[in-house]
Amino acid sequence: MKPPPGRPDTGASLIELAVAMSLMSLVGMMAVTGIVNTMRTGTVIERSIDAQAQLDRVYQVLDVRLRYAADINPPVTRNGVALVSLLLDNGPAPRCSQLRLKGDRFAERVWPAGTALPAWRQLADGVSAAATPPGGTTAGPFTTVADPRGYQRLTVALTSNPGSSRDRLARSVQFTVLAQNSLADTRTPVTSCEGDPSDTA
Repeated sequence: MKPPPGRPDTGASLIELAVAMSLMSLVGMMAVTGIVNTMRTGTVIERSIDAQAQLDRVYQVLDVRLRYAADINPPVTRNGVALVSLLLDNGPAPRCSQLRLKGDRFAERVWPAGTALPAWRQLADGVSAAATPPGGTTAGPFTTVADPRGYQRLTVALTSNPGSSRDRLARSVQFTVLAQNSLADTRTPVTSCEGDPSDTA
């Protein structure tokens, strides 16, 4: 009895092996590329969430500081550092507050009026001044805005970019707070809170 006709060789040819290896390499490259892109996207999204959290923290702190300010100095720029000084009178004794943007770091300090200057406390990093509203006095992200009722207002405009410009996930915030204790006829000068003009450390 004759065996059924078939291929003389039952193994794979060299060409078939080469094609199979090429397909496996292609699938492997696609899988690795997908994993890398997923990790990169996750990192950018995480940085974006952190950036938004920083801006939210800045707003929460400044909303309280500015709302009860008795006087707001016009913002100034000292040695490339944007700075604004406030006088707070919502406590048992007057306190001073300063806000600044130095490089990409936004910070504040608060101290009893007439005492030594404390260290700065960082509120956010990786930030820059955003577009500010027209009018008023502007330095960096700070703009003092006139109010027809005689109060003072301060606008703060910041942009936080969590990555490179290609990420296109920059977050911006601009808010204006009215200082409720700053009526012109009851205003206390803030000169005692200006600090040392050379102090930008």
